[in-house]
Amino acid sequence: FISYPQIAGISDESIARRVNFWIEDYFESSTKLKQIEDKNQNFKEDVKYDITYLGKEIISICKNHHLAKNNDTQLFDDSHGLNLNFKRAKIYELRDLFKPNGFDALNKIILEKVNKACGNGLDE
Repeated sequence: FISYPQIAGISDESIARRVNFWIEDYFESSTKLKQIEDKNQNFKEDVKYDITYLGKEIISICKNHHLAKNNDTQLFDDSHGLNLNFKRAKIYELRDLFKPNGFDALNKIILEKVNKACGNGLDE
């Protein structure tokens, strides 16, 4: 069983319940290891959460999930996260955190870096 982080210290109990509900709802508590049928293999599963304060009552929670077989063969490596205003219990999408044209500019930078990492061989 892998738990998820919870936020403590929010004075408004209604907001605290909603914030922690969004966190629980977003991050699954089951593990990939439970889904694997072959029990004869030696699997290792690591899950870590990184929590970052982004300022203005916004936190980012990132789940880093790694599954390996026989301690050397990587089967699964995933990271995903949630940006949350802990004073209003509001979840933000990435586009909510950038100025109107900022999201398009960020997307362009990411596409350029991915294309460069692939030897400039990607077509749009």
